[in-house]
Amino acid sequence: MTDTGTRCILMSSKTRVAPTSQQTIPRLELLSALLLARLMASISKNLEKTLEKPICYMDSKVALYWILGLNKDWRPFVQHHVEKIRRLIPSTCWRHCPGMVNPADLPSRGLKPDELEKNKDWFKGPDWLTTDLNGEKASFEDMPSECIQELRACEKKTLGMIVAASGLSQIINIQKYSCLGRVLRVTCHMLTFIARLRRMTASTVMLQAEVLWLREVQSSFQTERKFSDWKVQLGLFSDQNGLWRCRGRIQNANARYEIKHPILLPAGNYFTLLVIREAHEIVFHSGVKQTLTELRSKYWIVRGRSVVKKMIYRCVTCRRFEARPYKAPDPPPLPRIRVEEAPPFTYTGVDFAGPIYTKDGTGKVSLKRFTSRRGIPHKFISDNGKTFKATAKKIKKIMNHPEAIDYVNESKTEWRSEYLLELREQHRYSKGDNAGVEIKVGDIVIVKSNEKRHGFWNLGKVESIIPERDGLIRGATVRVATGGRKSTLLNRPVQHLYPMEINHQEEESSQDQPRESQDHKETARPRRAAAFEARDRIIAQTLDD
Repeated sequence: MTDTGTRCILMSSKTRVAPTSQQTIPRLELLSALLLARLMASISKNLEKTLEKPICYMDSKVALYWILGLNKDWRPFVQHHVEKIRRLIPSTCWRHCPGMVNPADLPSRGLKPDELEKNKDWFKGPDWLTTDLNGEKASFEDMPSECIQELRACEKKTLGMIVAASGLSQIINIQKYSCLGRVLRVTCHMLTFIARLRRMTASTVMLQAEVLWLREVQSSFQTERKFSDWKVQLGLFSDQNGLWRCRGRIQNANARYEIKHPILLPAGNYFTLLVIREAHEIVFHSGVKQTLTELRSKYWIVRGRSVVKKMIYRCVTCRRFEARPYKAPDPPPLPRIRVEEAPPFTYTGVDFAGPIYTKDGTGKVSLKRFTSRRGIPHKFISDNGKTFKATAKKIKKIMNHPEAIDYVNESKTEWRSEYLLELREQHRYSKGDNAGVEIKVGDIVIVKSNEKRHGFWNLGKVESIIPERDGLIRGATVRVATGGRKSTLLNRPVQHLYPMEINHQEEESSQDQPRESQDHKETARPRRAAAFEARDRIIAQTLDD
């Protein structure tokens, strides 16, 4: 300080490497304040004039809060360093400056030595040092949050609080998970802190998570009226974990404790559904009996068989193998060729039935080649050989025989009176189809394929519906993936499309029409061998006559 004004120059600087032990940033700032206090004491000792009221600046409010001497019980590290600083520099000499204008931070910000030599703030400090010598005194309304970590533990105080008990279902939304293992793992993450304090293993935490969920589920039905009846019927008792178990009559069996005393679970809880789904996957998506057997090795579910049936019906994996196709509409009226009289083979259906390896005669092969090149002749002209004449007489005799004529007339009458009238009956498809379920655009379906097994049929999406002239839907256009991101459109009848998604109509139809067992299906009575023999004798006798 001179007669012309105040001047600031750099007299000394000092730095240190941070300790090898890991420290927090506020503690490192406190160490830098101690370094500054020691440097100030060293300069004051070497100067001819003693510094009466030195002013020290720092940009850490946490360390400054410790130095200001507020009545707090700090941990030993902070307490010892604060006492050392106060012995060198009084607490009233400390000021706060913003970190952006602190020259001491310039080397730590990556400033090179040649740039540091030309920096004005490094040698003369910021401009406000020459105008405001006293600086800004730090004021604290509240304790910084970082200071709380360094508080020393004090005496315990009793605090009365009203805590509302909340179950796991209010903390974890179990409806977001489709697997029991995921629910238990999420619960284990919540219990990890407690497990570390009690030094529990991972398997113990998993068991504790399962017990907590079982308690949560069982607490939901203890207020019901049927719970008292269940206690009598099932012999319920509470085990050491507070879980309700069934007593039964197999206490003397050589089996595990869980088998002899299974845990009771309600039927309508989502946790019960996850338990059933896990047991269903353990038995590799087997039927109701196998799934129920696996469940009863540890749990007892009220109305268990019906609940298991409902879950298996909704299983996506099982549906790929046991899905039923859409119900086809009622068949249209028969064409005229099916209901009009005509000579035999007037309308002939042809189908490929080969290859059949045979050896034809030379004459047949020649005739076949001739008709293939030139077409079928309208009339054949022969040389009236004996073979042709004998065959013509034999055929004429058969056609003009009274019994043959009577047989044809009787067949004609039977065709009119029986067969034609039976065609008026409505044809119904089997009850196994999805009766009442209509196909819609956007449905996810399984496309039937004769080249693959049922479990490997492709999935498709219904793009459009193909209506017939009568307004009924007998087909649909389906988009099927062909590999990678490519897809193709296929036209398929509704009988070859199996719905994957379960809707309300389909579920009601499945409950109204239970699946019939294979043993009770009605089969047509086979024709007796004597009937075939009698018919052969009649034809042979007609030819002999």
